Amino acid sequence: MADVLVFTTDVDLSYEVEKITNQLGFRTRLVNDLPTALEWFLVRSFDIVITDSKMSIQTQEKLADRLWKKDINGLLLVLDNNELKMPSQMRLFGAEVISGIDILDKLKRFLTRYISDEGNIIKELNVLVVDDLESPRDIICIYLEELGLSVKTKGVSSADEAIKLLNKDPEFFSCVLTDIKMPRMSGEELIRYIRGNQSLSHLPIIVLTAYGTADCLLACLKAGASGFLVKPPKKQDMAREIARARRIIRRGLDPRLVRENEENITEEFLFSRGIVL
Repeated sequence: MADVLVFTTDVDLSYEVEKITNQLGFRTRLVNDLPTALEWFLVRSFDIVITDSKMSIQTQEKLADRLWKKDINGLLLVLDNNELKMPSQMRLFGAEVISGIDILDKLKRFLTRYISDEGNIIKELNVLVVDDLESPRDIICIYLEELGLSVKTKGVSSADEAIKLLNKDPEFFSCVLTDIKMPRMSGEELIRYIRGNQSLSHLPIIVLTAYGTADCLLACLKAGASGFLVKPPKKQDMAREIARARRIIRRGLDPRLVRENEENITEEFLFSRGIVL
């Protein structure tokens, strides 16, 4: 039985979410203020945290930080009625967003599928690391395998080599981590190839970017990247992105981080965080 923390100041929404989680057999804890929510993480772990988009991005990030310090595979669900129009901002730091006027029906379907997927255990994640520079590539492979998340890596020096390996055995690799700027074929072109290949289009793709590379990063997100890491990547950020990749695979989620018509909002958010200049 999964443990769920529901954090919202909307009393009606809290009541409706609790009805759904109780019907599905989850152990549910309701809170309506951030200090209480954070205190609960000191005494127990939660499999899922459910909040709503009226909470600030900073508040959502604080919840995510506590959730993932306890369990990197925990799930943060944000209910968004589309009034704020910022789902891409929420997904950027690892949340899953349920949006639309029928969010309660969608939430029930999502949680029902969550239950049915519990037996779908991913024992090992095979990550293909693509970077034309040997030293950074090797360091990333080492970091990934030291995360303690049952990750195995294979490093290659070009997008061409990556495509050959992916086509040779489309079922072997479960995630691709690629640099953006590479000779002959860029990370963006590799992403477009994978998304256009029926046998590979489901793969999560994490891109490596340097501070300030706005055009390249946004192009990769628009092409269909699932997440990104800023060079040099921190282990905590790598763990977050690998956990996101696991959720995409296990739950059959859309691997694209940025949906259609979200590019401008995403760009504004990246600029506000100083990730792009």
